[in-house]
Amino acid sequence: MLTRFIILGRSRTGSSFLVSLLNSSPQIACEGETLRRIGDDREDDRFRWVYRDREPQVKAAGFKFFYYHPIDRPGSPAWEMLRSWIDIRVIHLKRRNIARSIVSREIALKEGFWAMRKGDPDRSRPVEQRKVRLTRDYLDRQIAATTRRMERCDRLRHTHAYMEVWYEHLARDPQGQCDRVAQFLELDRWEASSDYRRQNPEPLEQLLEIVD
Repeated sequence: MLTRFIILGRSRTGSSFLVSLLNSSPQIACEGETLRRIGDDREDDRFRWVYRDREPQVKAAGFKFFYYHPIDRPGSPAWEMLRSWIDIRVIHLKRRNIARSIVSREIALKEGFWAMRKGDPDRSRPVEQRKVRLTRDYLDRQIAATTRRMERCDRLRHTHAYMEVWYEHLARDPQGQCDRVAQFLELDRWEASSDYRRQNPEPLEQLLEIVD
């Protein structure tokens, strides 16, 4: 029987990195932001597509589900579906430095690309040109909104099989975190690999300027 899961979180928390690590296991099929935009589709059809019958070696399937998905359908029943389908396992991906995830998102919007892979030409401009300028009020509101969403989703631990993965741990020890996921999903351990690399490794103070 296929084990169903989601990677729950927000942008710029290492979700693409985690997806690529999971997909390096022959037993896992992990999709991207399947519910980001629904268009004319039905939410349950999107769920069913992810959790469809897979090749015999695939034992677990999932996708990235961000706090604010779908972005094109206010009042979507997707969250109620998730809450009611208690057999879906939740991997809650968090970043302790929320400000860093917000700044990373602003840089991605400014630069026009969201991921870098090993071997790709380095498109990053000098850090002074990538630096974003945000007001303290904007940054504080974004941090508060993310914190509220994160805490609300923490409640799923009471109804679903639930685990936390911290970005900081994932960046430092990807194999160790994948070993934890393997146990959580009841799968064989695998040698985790990814071709993703960090886009903005500089200290936060070099990437952010607070303005009035």
